Amino acid sequence: MPSRDRIGELHHRLTAARDLLQTYDLDAAAVAVADLEAALATAGDTAEEHWVRARVGLLQAILVQERTSDTARSLAILDRVEELVETQGLDDLRVPVIGQRGLCMLRAGVDEQVLATFLRADPWLPSAATEDRILYLLNRGYVHMEQGDFAAAEDDLRRCQHEADAADEHGVAFKARHNRGYLAYLRGDLPRALELMGQDVEGTGRGQADPEPLVAVDRARVLVEAGLVADAVDLLGNAVPRLAAAQRRQDEAEARLARARGALVAGDHELAQSEASRAAEIFAERGNPRWRRRAAFVVLAVAVERLQAQADGTVAPGVADPSFDEPDALLDAIEALVADARGAGDDSVARPATSMWAEAALARGRHDLAARVLADAPDDDDPLSVRLRWYRARAELAMATGDDGVQAFVQQGLAEMSEQQGRLGSLDLRTAMAIHGRELAALGVGHALDRGDAERVHEALERAHASSTRLTPVRGTISGPEAVLVARLRQVTERIEALDAAGDAPQAARLRAEADGLMARLREREWQRGAASASQELVSAADLQAALRPLAATLVSYGEHAGDVIAVVVDDTGVAVRHLGDAAEVDRLVARLRSDLEALVVPGVPAAVRTVVMASTRSTLARLDDLLVAPLAVPDAMVVVPGGPIALVPWGLVPSRRDRPTTVVPCATRWVRMAAVAPRGRGMAAFAGPMLERADAEVASLATAWPDVAVHRGPDAITETVVRAIREQTVVHLAAHGTHRAQSPLFSSIRLHDGPLFAHELGLAAGAALVVLSACEVGSTTMREGDEPLGFTAALLQAGVATVLASVARVGDDTAHDVMVEVHRDLAAGVSPASALAGAVARAWEGGAVAPFICVGAGLAPVPSWDA
Repeated sequence: MPSRDRIGELHHRLTAARDLLQTYDLDAAAVAVADLEAALATAGDTAEEHWVRARVGLLQAILVQERTSDTARSLAILDRVEELVETQGLDDLRVPVIGQRGLCMLRAGVDEQVLATFLRADPWLPSAATEDRILYLLNRGYVHMEQGDFAAAEDDLRRCQHEADAADEHGVAFKARHNRGYLAYLRGDLPRALELMGQDVEGTGRGQADPEPLVAVDRARVLVEAGLVADAVDLLGNAVPRLAAAQRRQDEAEARLARARGALVAGDHELAQSEASRAAEIFAERGNPRWRRRAAFVVLAVAVERLQAQADGTVAPGVADPSFDEPDALLDAIEALVADARGAGDDSVARPATSMWAEAALARGRHDLAARVLADAPDDDDPLSVRLRWYRARAELAMATGDDGVQAFVQQGLAEMSEQQGRLGSLDLRTAMAIHGRELAALGVGHALDRGDAERVHEALERAHASSTRLTPVRGTISGPEAVLVARLRQVTERIEALDAAGDAPQAARLRAEADGLMARLREREWQRGAASASQELVSAADLQAALRPLAATLVSYGEHAGDVIAVVVDDTGVAVRHLGDAAEVDRLVARLRSDLEALVVPGVPAAVRTVVMASTRSTLARLDDLLVAPLAVPDAMVVVPGGPIALVPWGLVPSRRDRPTTVVPCATRWVRMAAVAPRGRGMAAFAGPMLERADAEVASLATAWPDVAVHRGPDAITETVVRAIREQTVVHLAAHGTHRAQSPLFSSIRLHDGPLFAHELGLAAGAALVVLSACEVGSTTMREGDEPLGFTAALLQAGVATVLASVARVGDDTAHDVMVEVHRDLAAGVSPASALAGAVARAWEGGAVAPFICVGAGLAPVPSWDA
């Protein structure tokens, strides 16, 4: 009989080997297992020693599968282990042995036998050790999820999480909760998915800076579906090298494939092709058919998009992909993929690949094939991106065959996207998701233009603009842990300002990293909010004309088609479509104008240089006028629905718009609705921020224009009082420095005496009819796909503010003071915000000052009196 010391030593070494394997140190684990095998070679024939032998055999099987992908060898090892368990009556090991067999088959992509293999262990669950039972439930839940039995998956994962938490097995509980998040993603509940996955990152004790890379992979898949593709690609850019360095080949390939999917949605074909091809190579090496199909889908999708670009004439004709140089080679490859996926019951590939097959057929002119392939609509439980792909292909087929149903498919697809957006309680996610509908919306615009029906073009372009703004607004408050994060971010941001001023670059860099982490955590928490919002019906051309008529206004909605800027003009006489200039030229002009405006406010610029920059500014404004505005001959008030960079045009500086009221809105529907809403606020409040020389004088001057102005300075001009004023007052004026963060627009801010007030904090029910931001550049907007605006001004509109006056570029302190004093003088006299701003900006221009302020929102009606 072996000594207790010897058995104890074997158990100790077994635990060490298992720990090495769990941390994926495969080389060290292999050495430890080999040492154990050598020790067991001279061991005896007791039950305890056989138990250790069986455990070592399990580790061997895992190592073989992970290091060599030799499924047959791994299963042969498990056969010997299972025989040992059977002959020695080691019933407590039946569950881990059977579970490992199923897991080995799952990793190898042998789908059809996996679940049946797992279920063989069910009778032995009561006798299994807790650790073995919870791992079995975790893996069986994943199998149920992969095979589409979501209810069974949820049951297994909940049970696993509960038992793991009770046993203090926090690592397994972490994985179960994470998998439940992935299950919520598959069910289309993105906020719940991100909530569960967010708990994973914050609740495991692993630290935010170094999470398990596979957590990043699954989170990235959710982010891609939500439309946050840049975040997903960046996240995976960090995970891929870590997995590669650890020689985790399967996991590395899955991460590369997820990154390829994100790059494909973002339109980065080179990155998508590179990552998907590398993933396909690894899956082929490992002999995993399920994952090889998924990689093949992305490789073929890149080829199809290149083929479509050739068919559309946006790239030169040629071979879309060297692998498909024969005319029908691409179609044959997709057909083979669809057949393979259907044969394996892999709907996650078969359904989107079917739509892709139709798209390739249409690009080749094979309308009959496309019609046959698209005969069956997608299922309701398919991901939004899959359903929209079918709608796009179906609309393309209708367009190619002269079917009148094009707009019906476009409308239905975008309506489903809007419904999904309405379930999100995050402005960040709502605006991001529009990326999935961009091509479908563009197709609708193109079809309407081809038909030459101006009202249809108006409807199609309106549908393409800012779909999130037509939803019932998101409402939220900052409280609890989120409030702590915001407070810390405010402190850190203020400290960075002081360190920059002191020239302490290393310490400032450290705090910037902390600030980035805080912003990331706040975004993630916001993503977890659900909602139940309905989309507003599109405003008709007739209703829009009725709203414009009393204001003697014209609405101009800008868009892009086939590389050109188009404009839909709606006024009292009707609806007209105008084809304007080259979109690329407009983009270049806006970029040059913003550069010039920035240079004009740099301190200490020599007079000669300023003269040159001013001449460039005038020239650029004149050219933008020639392209975008002058051809439309708008006589007076103008409502602008911008597209892309046009949102950053300072309209009051454009020659033909000087001293003419102009207001900018995300879409015509929202403008009509916001113009009809009566403000709830009563009174006016003015705030003077720090380090702005004329702020105190500016807010003091407002008291001479308006009655009963509540002026806030110093310790009273803080974030809390500003938020309260936006909620309770009719007019709020903020004379403060501001910053627009192009990459994190919801953390654009204005600086107050207790630090910055972030756009992220404005998820409230505002009562203000007008907010005036006499601050640098916070009128700037980050325009996401689908012309979705995001920034401080957009957050105010989302909160319910009717009109915002703000600058789209930096502006001199003296200029801001003088313009705003004039604006309020006219506002108090009953002039509309758009007219008051236009007049003040024009007078500043005549005096040689540049004031790139714009009016955003309702804008054309006077501010209501709060005394009424």
